[in-house]
Amino acid sequence: MESIWKWIKKGNTSSATAAVGNAGLALVKGAAALISGSGAMFASAMHSVADAVNQGFVFVGSVLAEKKPTPRFPTRE
Repeated sequence: MESIWKWIKKGNTSSATAAVGNAGLALVKGAAALISGSGAMFASAMHSVADAVNQGFVFVGSVLAEKKPTPRFPTRE
């Protein structure tokens, strides 16, 4: 059985980077929204959170796509 770490290393690096970057943007925008009280900045922060979560799902999907076929799931179609 392959280790989880090996799967993660095979994952899509660009989606992982985008997830981390969007999470960082969400934190900065969230802080700016708290300081300024701007509803538009809060909405932008929430959009960045959604983007980070989406990219996280893309990364997890790319990791799972690298798994070898099993008797239960013999094909990767």
